[in-house]
Amino acid sequence: MTGVRWGTEVSFRLGSGTAETARAIAARLAAAADGAEGHVLFLAEGAGEYGCLATWTTEADAAAYGERAEVQGVLGELETLTGRAGRVRLYRMEHQPVPGAHGAPAHGR
Repeated sequence: MTGVRWGTEVSFRLGSGTAETARAIAARLAAAADGAEGHVLFLAEGAGEYGCLATWTTEADAAAYGERAEVQGVLGELETLTGRAGRVRLYRMEHQPVPGAHGAPAHGR
């Protein structure tokens, strides 16, 4: 994949030993990401910190995802569960070539 993509990150802290709960939350966020190119869960299990990133082809789609009723519902449940709302951030993602990866020319070859 080359060029610019957009990402919507939802990050949250549940505490250690909560990876399965984070996976369940991530599954719900992924289900709400209809139209996304992909959805990934980041886990820092020891710290109990998690994040999901949905990737999009347009900034408008990325921004709209955070406003979807399903996402807002998950954010509300996170606030009830933890006392803190999950954080939503929008990213512009610029993919950089990696020599030797996925058909790119490697240095020294």
